[in-house]
Amino acid sequence: MKLEQLQHRLAGLLHTSPERGGVLYNTILERKYSKCLELGFAHGVGTAYIAGALDELGTGRVTAVDRTGARKRSPRADEILASLGLQDRVDLIFHESSYTWFLLDRIERKDQSFDFCFLDGSHTWETDGFALLLVERLLEPGGMIILDDLNWTIASSPTLANRPEFLRLPEREKKTPQVRKIFELLVKNNPAFSEIYEKDGWGFAIRR
Repeated sequence: MKLEQLQHRLAGLLHTSPERGGVLYNTILERKYSKCLELGFAHGVGTAYIAGALDELGTGRVTAVDRTGARKRSPRADEILASLGLQDRVDLIFHESSYTWFLLDRIERKDQSFDFCFLDGSHTWETDGFALLLVERLLEPGGMIILDDLNWTIASSPTLANRPEFLRLPEREKKTPQVRKIFELLVKNNPAFSEIYEKDGWGFAIRR
């Protein structure tokens, strides 16, 4: 599916803008990645851009993992993908707690590796820091990981900042850009990664 078609059809939907979607799409297309992983898919907009690129390549699948609450979103990821005819390129997986358990299963079973990962889930140190280290085990040499929202904080989030469970957090946790800490401390200093750079609030790295 052409990028322009996707951008037109998906414009205005949360949480991936047409510009950001273009980065995902072109990365997949140019590097010919075919075994893609998305951690945190929400409405499935980012998923659609990845699947659209795979559709254009004529090969590959994206495994998209989120919590069961994603089933209650409107529109749902499966609805968006079906409306674009991309549902056959995607495996949507729902977990009660965290996608770190999905990653545990894949490492334990040794039955699946990936050549691309878009990490756009909890945005917290304790979940995504651990997820990053697990993805490293599953990412093939030459594969890429993209970390979304390097500068996001709980305090700046209009949907999370006033929730009771987050109001009780220490100020440090609310105000720290936790994905940036993951990028700075777990990616940049990690010898498993090369070609490490950031652009427009996203962090990029290639598995050696």
